[in-house]
Amino acid sequence: MQVALYFYFYLSILSSFFLNLGVFPVPAFGQTDGFRESFLAEPGSFLRLFELALAHRRAWNLSGALLALDEVLRIAPRCPAALLLRGEILLDLGRYEAAREAFQLGDEAALEAPDGTYGLIKLNRALLNWERVLALCKRILSNSPDNAFAVLNSAWAHFNLRNYEDAVRLYDHPVCGKSRVMRLGKGWSLLRSGKVDDARVVFQSLLKELPTDLEALRGKQEVESALLRQNLPGWRVTAALMPEEAASFLDLASRAASLGKISEALDLWGYVMQGRPDNASACLGLAGAYSSLGNWGQASYYYSVVLNRQPDSDALRGKIRALGALGQWADAASLSADLLKKAPADALALSTIAYFRYLLGDFAKACGFYERAGKDDSLMLLGRAWCKFMLKDFQASRNLFKEVLQKEPANVGAIEGLKLLEKSEEE
Repeated sequence: MQVALYFYFYLSILSSFFLNLGVFPVPAFGQTDGFRESFLAEPGSFLRLFELALAHRRAWNLSGALLALDEVLRIAPRCPAALLLRGEILLDLGRYEAAREAFQLGDEAALEAPDGTYGLIKLNRALLNWERVLALCKRILSNSPDNAFAVLNSAWAHFNLRNYEDAVRLYDHPVCGKSRVMRLGKGWSLLRSGKVDDARVVFQSLLKELPTDLEALRGKQEVESALLRQNLPGWRVTAALMPEEAASFLDLASRAASLGKISEALDLWGYVMQGRPDNASACLGLAGAYSSLGNWGQASYYYSVVLNRQPDSDALRGKIRALGALGQWADAASLSADLLKKAPADALALSTIAYFRYLLGDFAKACGFYERAGKDDSLMLLGRAWCKFMLKDFQASRNLFKEVLQKEPANVGAIEGLKLLEKSEEE
């Protein structure tokens, strides 16, 4: 017994010694924040960086989340989770083209998982490409017929394409059709297809379960309104706009815009989009109108809607301008590179890439792009002048600033540049 007590005594001393050295784990209670942080700090840890990205996203610090994910992808460029999370964040930011690339890379890196396809479905849903949504959902449903996400999005796509019978069939799915969301979709699809009594049954059953269900209440009110109008001709909303009807509204929108009635034009283009979501003319009209109003976020979105369906040089140029106005120069430069493949001498694309290279501090390359964009254009000359200034080629910079002033005597950028040259010479 005495030997055992001596053994326990020496073991406790030895344990305390190792604890002080930090060999054994230390219990969390009774520690300062700094002490705990010292144990948690794991510089360059893949898992910590990923957790940091998730924490930033939860706090809606999306830029911080992207920076953390960039570090993750630097360590593991083909990490599916990081690529897919990056796609989700880019989609949150409205950077649709970059989001598509991230989702596609994530899909290729994890062929056995559907996450990349889920991301592409969300992207195409946001950009109103319902046919593409259906195609992507079909890919999932061919392997997993009861996939609730694919069933719901297929039904929603059919609803927006006004294929109401197909929508009802999907919303009434035997496995996942019992949820509130699916039943609401079924009710609205029945109502839009003219089956008012059946729609009323659906909405009433939802309200019986939850009397405060505002969406079901709105559906019931719509049913009651439809019952009052059902004997009137043309009350159903079952068909998309006919091509000639859409053309008529587009003409009215163009006339309104030319007369400066932008709000009226926006309403008309929006109405065409509701009836024919694939109408590129309506999308371009909306994008151009929002650009003229300085609403660059909405303009960028509608240019993306067009580009998501088909390559269009006008939409691409509009998108580049909108991104530049929003300060998203990396995305603008990326799209400019795409534009240069079709139009190698396009001044907008060249000058956009030039400015992006300037922002990165790559002044020599920026100068080259400015020269390609237009040797005699005042703005391009000014860009070259500042590049030469940053490269400390002061004589060339002075000559270029003076050339700008010959064309535009009141050019503020050139005047400021010459003042800085004089100051640098004095110093």
